[in-house]
Amino acid sequence: MATLSVAAILAENARRRPGRTALVEGDPRLTFAQVWQRAGALVGLGVRSGDRVALMAPNTAEFPQAYYAIAAVGAVVVPAPGARPEAAEVTAWSKERLGRHKYPRRVEFTDALPLGPSMKVLKRELRARYAGA
Repeated sequence: MATLSVAAILAENARRRPGRTALVEGDPRLTFAQVWQRAGALVGLGVRSGDRVALMAPNTAEFPQAYYAIAAVGAVVVPAPGARPEAAEVTAWSKERLGRHKYPRRVEFTDALPLGPSMKVLKRELRARYAGA
């Protein structure tokens, strides 16, 4: 059985379906061609096959873009567990991208969200946890 890399799958989709949506994060949508083009940008930064690249990214569309870019050049993704931005950095990043009326007024980090048996987030528990905060 042949194996495919993540980069090979992305490259094939960029070739066969360049205009199809690959990543969605709210209103911004990226096509397979756009994601593949961004993946090529790492080469211009000097990243080469076999290099190790630390990946510290929030759970946004930037994470898979960075992951695919690293894999596309044949480099190795090195996750940086425990690396997390400061609350002020998250607020500043959000203000820049979401607008003044949508950014979070309070940022709090947690190691895990409360999940039910079907792995859905238990929103009532979250609301109860932060009620009046």
